[in-house]
Amino acid sequence: MPSLHLLPLLLALTIRPPSSPVHVYPARVLESYPHDADAFTQGLHLEEDGTLIESTGLYGESTVRRVDVESGRLLHCERLPGAWFGEGVTVQA
Repeated sequence: MPSLHLLPLLLALTIRPPSSPVHVYPARVLESYPHDADAFTQGLHLEEDGTLIESTGLYGESTVRRVDVESGRLLHCERLPGAWFGEGVTVQA
């Protein structure tokens, strides 16, 4: 274990500024839609018909759901087993 007086030197040797400037891209909100504020969203997929496929996480609360984007209404919901933590969603046509 290195002594504490070597810690600043170790940090200085391992932390370097980026080799090129970091680009900052502007963003603006184009639309806003209602959404379940309790959903711990992990993945989103927007269907061509305007419905949203959403996966949510948290042990014991993870779901995969179909949501009407315009209204935020839950169209269908499948709960994952309690020991699973839902993360991400992939849709294959």
